[in-house]
Amino acid sequence: MVLDRKSVMERADHLVAQGMVLQAIMEYRRLLRENPEDMALMNRSGDLYVQAGRHEDAAATFKMLALHLHQDRQEKKAIALLKRLLRLTPEDQEAAHQLIEMLHAIGSPREAAAVHIQMARHFESIGDRARALAEFGQLAVEFFFRNGA
Repeated sequence: MVLDRKSVMERADHLVAQGMVLQAIMEYRRLLRENPEDMALMNRSGDLYVQAGRHEDAAATFKMLALHLHQDRQEKKAIALLKRLLRLTPEDQEAAHQLIEMLHAIGSPREAAAVHIQMARHFESIGDRARALAEFGQLAVEFFFRNGA
């Protein structure tokens, strides 16, 4: 059975207006099952997860969306989305490294290095020196190999 996209979205918007964000997310998930490549639906779902305080679910959704945007050659949008995600979940190494790879791909090594430093500082601030050092080490390795040293 094919869902009526318009009516499902209207129902979801109505649920959001009533403060029933998790129920609205379920409606969007129904649409996403039929349209798994729909980037607008992914973005809206991620935004609702943020609104509901479900940052891990938002992160998973935004990482998938960033991958789709990257594959669709919309790197600037993917990069902006990953930066937003890192403000939301600063400890997300997977998102950080996804961002770093995209920044290198568009020729922004300094910005990629800044992400490594941001991650290292975050880990240092929470007392995780091992992960902080690992980020600094990864930065050094990337610098060495990407600059032909």
